[in-house]
Amino acid sequence: MAVRNSCEPNESGCLGGAAQVVPRILVAEDDAVAGDLVTLMVRRLGYDVDRVANGSDAFGAVLRARAGGASHAMVLMDAMMPAMTGSEAARRIRNAGVGPAELPIIAMTGATDERDVRGYLDAGMQGVLAKPLSLADLATCCERWIPASGGAVPVRRDEPDAALRRRYHLRKAEVLGRFEHVCQSQDFAPPLAAELRDHLHKLAGTAGSFGDCAVGRAAAEGEALLLAARAADLRTAVRRSYALLKAAG
Repeated sequence: MAVRNSCEPNESGCLGGAAQVVPRILVAEDDAVAGDLVTLMVRRLGYDVDRVANGSDAFGAVLRARAGGASHAMVLMDAMMPAMTGSEAARRIRNAGVGPAELPIIAMTGATDERDVRGYLDAGMQGVLAKPLSLADLATCCERWIPASGGAVPVRRDEPDAALRRRYHLRKAEVLGRFEHVCQSQDFAPPLAAELRDHLHKLAGTAGSFGDCAVGRAAAEGEALLLAARAADLRTAVRRSYALLKAAG
């Protein structure tokens, strides 16, 4: 945890020079735009942040911080990541002896039906934040799981900054371009369909945070279409997903 000086200056200088220990949150998210957005939200709530891009790195970061005497106050764990899923990382953290009272783990996911949520809880997580994340939901989560004495100072700003918004729109354009290329090339092989589904999954998880709710819904619907499609139906599913995305903007 970082230490910040909480003293406030007056006419004679600095009063009450006690230091605040600022809780540090570990954000595990493989999508760069989504990770930057969550990091921005966490910092705007007054917490410090560490970032990793997969479950394996999250597991290692938790153990290193603990061994160094600077444990994280909470982990925000994306459910679907390469190398190691969020659920598997949570299981390994719990099996290493890091209990829920010491380190709450919260899943970040678009999959929030009852069976999915039960799976996250069974893996050792304490709760779920539905994607796209909102600052209000994140603030409520932090207030519930991080002691108020931690010293974080809420910052009242809820809009992504201009640079991050530009990156989101660039990402959206790249996804549309990738769909157009696949449709024009007539190559609907399963590996390409899986790549497109991953693009849609990430877009569905971030679009709403940028006010692009129609795109988020279209991406989620397209992801479901591609997930359910058999190999013989991939051409139709890819084209339908692309049409939904274009129509949404």
